[in-house]
Order: sequence, then C-alpha cells, then structure tokens
Amino acid sequence: MLKKPEISWLFGICLAVMAGSFPGLAAENEGVATYPASFFAEARPATAYDMVSRLPGFMLDTDNATTVRGFAGTASNILIDGARPTAKNDDITTILQRIPAATVTRIDVIRGGAPGVDMQGQSVVANIIRSAERPDQLIVDSTMMFLGSGQWVPYGQLEYHGQAGALRYEGTIKRLGQVWDDGPGTGYRLLTPPGGATERDHAQSWGIIRSGYGAHGSATVPLLGGEWNNNITLQTTDDPYGIEYDGAGGIFDYPSITKERTGEFGSHWQGILGGFNVETLFLQRLGHREDSSSSNTPTDQSLFGARKNTGESIFRTTARYTLSSDLSLEGGGEFAYNYLDGHSRYVHDGAAVAVPNANVRVDEKRGEVFGTATWKILDTLSLEAGSRFEFSTIHEIGDAE
Repeated sequence: MLKKPEISWLFGICLAVMAGSFPGLAAENEGVATYPASFFAEARPATAYDMVSRLPGFMLDTDNATTVRGFAGTASNILIDGARPTAKNDDITTILQRIPAATVTRIDVIRGGAPGVDMQGQSVVANIIRSAERPDQLIVDSTMMFLGSGQWVPYGQLEYHGQAGALRYEGTIKRLGQVWDDGPGTGYRLLTPPGGATERDHAQSWGIIRSGYGAHGSATVPLLGGEWNNNITLQTTDDPYGIEYDGAGGIFDYPSITKERTGEFGSHWQGILGGFNVETLFLQRLGHREDSSSSNTPTDQSLFGARKNTGESIFRTTARYTLSSDLSLEGGGEFAYNYLDGHSRYVHDGAAVAVPNANVRVDEKRGEVFGTATWKILDTLSLEAGSRFEFSTIHEIGDAE
C-alpha cells in the first residue's frame, strides 16, 4: 500500500501587448476582434468548427483532455457563450461540429485578456456567441466504406437541435466507423526454414478502428438569473484487428480486440450573484476497457487479457469580480476524485501464468484553490498575475508496491 501526498504552488505573471489589425473585421476593441457571421458567409460553413478553422491568426487547441487529471489543466482555447464546455471525453472538435453555423451570430477572438473573461491560461481564446432564438434543425449524415479485407463499414449520424421557449436542447445518435486502419487486406508471406525449401503462406489481415455507437444529449434552461446546462455523452467502441496465415505449415491466427465503454455527465451553471460572476460545474466520467489478444498456432495457444475501470468526479467553482474597466479579480477552487482499477491475466496452453502487477487499484483525492488578477495598464499593455495551491493524495493497493 502506498500513500503519496503532493503539494505544489504555481505563480505566474503574464504581460501582453495588443497591437495589429485584421482585414474584414466588423470591430476591434481593447484586444477583442469581432468576426460576425457575415465574415464566414463566402466559405458557406456548415458548423462552428468550419468557422473557427477560418479565423485569421487563430489555431484551435485540440489537446486530449482525457489524459489530464482534473479540470483546470484541460482547457482548450474555445469558449461557447462565454463559458468552457463542461466535458472531457467529448472533445472540443466534436462539440464544435455539433453547433450549426446558422446559430452563430459572431466569434470574438480575445488576445491578452478582457474583464470578466476566463482566459483559461491561454493568451488567445475564441468566444463563440450563439443567437438566443435558434431554429429547429434536423441533420442526417451517412457514409459507407469498403475495406480491402471484404468488410463494409457503415457510418451514420442523426442530430436534432430544438428550442421550446427558454429551453434549448439537442440530441445526437451515431454509428461510429469513420476512422479505419489501411492495413486490412490479403497478401502472402514467404518462409524459408533452415536447410529447407521456401514456402508461401496466404495472409489476411483485418481491422476497424473506432467501430461502435455514440449518443449525446444536452439541455439549457434559465435558473436563478443565470443559465443551467446539463449534458450527457455515452459511447461504445470496438477495435478488432489481427492477421491470419494459412499454408502448408497449418493455420497461424493472431486476433486481438479492444472494447471501450465510456460515459460522461456534466452540469454547469453561470450567473451573477451579489455583483460576482459565479460559475459552478460538476463533471462525472466513467470508463470500462477490455483488451484481448491471442496466438493460435499448430503447436501452442496463448491468451492475454486485461480489464480496467476508471472514474473521475470533479466539482469546481469560480467567482469573478470587476473592480473597474481596467482591473478584474478571479478566484475559486476545485475538488477531484480519480480512480483506476485494473486486472490482467495470461494463459498458455490452458495453464494460467502469473503476471506481475496483475491486480492494482489506484485512487487520488485532489484539491486546489486559485486566484488571478488582470490589470489593463495601457490601451496596448495588460498585466495578469495569478497563483494556485494544489494538494493531492495518491493511494495504491494491490500487487504493485
């Protein structure tokens, strides 16, 4: 058993000089460049992702948030209606692709910071502003792929966006299969045993990456003078792959498969309380993964299997206060609980073989508090200073020490 407490301090100061201009802007004020929907009209975008991809001088940050514990360090450089998406499994590219371009009124590119805006530790962020009144939309997408191994891989998505008074909602169901391995197909291999004649084996490989199903739903309603958004995302993926050789020496079969089941629920509220811009969120993630690979030859058989369950619970609150048009303060805290429970096994010719660290469980309790001040010294110069205090305890039990 291992218990590992960790304490860390982080203090940062950032100076930003804001200068320059971009052609075709409707407005640029105090480091905020505004791109109205008409700016993108010539490109005929279908989604907010198409619009963000055409922002001058802006590059979308698509780092994988699922590999980072907690919520603070997973921020992309995108805000939606002034707030971060309350999601980690649901990546920022997928979120942007679910926002129809017809619902976007403008995109503000903020450089160096602006009062009341959560820059999420980024020097530049894009804030996507959607219209309050959004038309109902039904989007249908379908694709069929044929692989060299003889497999047909269908992909389809049904997406609906609607509004009933102050309630806005959306739902998506999809069949995954849009990403595939270009290795599947038929071929051969040549084997030359010592002192023997060369033999030719028939070979067939197969593999589909991210074949499965997904569902997403969200709803936004007014609450306590602010907006309350809830979203849920469920996904299942199966990645089968392998290769088989068939020849004079017999059949050599090496199949593998990875199965993943993930679920994520996020709840976010933001509003004004006592002059403070308050934001609270709760995020729950659960995951289950199974890996299996085997070797079947005329002389022996072996099987390796691994299974792990993961979970993460996050609660975070942030309060921002604007002292003046030139000075704003931000502070808050976050608590997170993470766990991983893993098991593995190996069987050779029907007999179990001991595997090091076959049964391990690790969990972590982590908390942090943070504060930031942003001061606009001049029209072209701003100063941002902040600090963060974090405490973490990691607890491990099982075969490993």
